Parts: sequence; structure tokens; C-alpha cells
Amino acid sequence: MSVPDFAAPGALLDEGLCAFVAGGVSIGIGTRDADLRPHTVRAVGGRHDAGRIVLFVPCGQGAPVLRDIEANGRIAVVFSSPSSHRTVQLKGRDAHVVPLEPDDRAIAFAYREALGRDLVSIGYPPGLVVPLLAGIEGPLAGVAFTPDEGFDATPGPRAGAPLRGGA
Repeated sequence: MSVPDFAAPGALLDEGLCAFVAGGVSIGIGTRDADLRPHTVRAVGGRHDAGRIVLFVPCGQGAPVLRDIEANGRIAVVFSSPSSHRTVQLKGRDAHVVPLEPDDRAIAFAYREALGRDLVSIGYPPGLVVPLLAGIEGPLAGVAFTPDEGFDATPGPRAGAPLRGGA
């Protein structure tokens, strides 16, 4: 999978974080509705597009998340490496649902392979990733957002520390 250029001037992400979030990491999306009820879904890959992150969400499993995004545009996304536990949380206020591009399904399948390799490297059975990312073959929606807050969420002394460009 190619490394997207998330690191626009003033952006939170440096080149190292760009490579990290574009790799085979677990991607969890969190939203909330008007009554502050949380909803979550696992993304099945993503890409960069003009300074935004676009994540791929299974339409069935992600229906509550997609509704929340359409209603309020708020999103929190956790990118976590199963093998290292390195974790980054990014938040945005401008999330919206976008149509998929022609190459997005191929990117999603490449993502599944990369996450599978990471999981196998730490002893998980090779067949785990297919059910883990159930929904990848079905209808997908794109969720685009511009990260405006970021946090180191890796367990340890820096957990919760804000990210800054170049950090």
C-alpha cells in the first residue's frame, strides 16, 4: 500500500505518522448521536485525498456511525498496531460520507492483507482477518474528514499527549 501524504503544512501528522496510519493497523471509528449515545465500527481501510483522510466503512455494520456523521460531522478514529500496541487517535469535526473512488475496493483488500500479516506475525491464525473485517465484500461507504486533533494513545507515559506536527 502506498504511503499517502497526510502531512500538509500545519497538519498534525508527520511523515512517520502518515506511514503508520496508512499501514496494516486496526482502524476503529467512533461517533455519537444527538443524545450522546456512542456508536462504533471497524473501518476496512482508507486513503488520503486532498488533505483529508477517507476511511472505508461497511454500510450495514456502520449504519449508525454513518447516520451520526451525516447529522453532526464529528468523528474520532483510533489507529492501532496489533504487534506493537502503538496507537494514535485522530478527531475531526468535518466528517461526511463520500462515494468510493474506483480504486478504493483494491485499497481495502490490500489493507486487509497488511493487517493480516501483522496479526499473523504475533501468532494469530491466518484465517482470523477475514471474519474480523467482515463486510469488506459488501457495500462500502467512504467517510472523509480532516484531522484537527490528535493524541498519542499508546499505553505508557505519553498516553493522552497531544500530537504535534513533527512529533
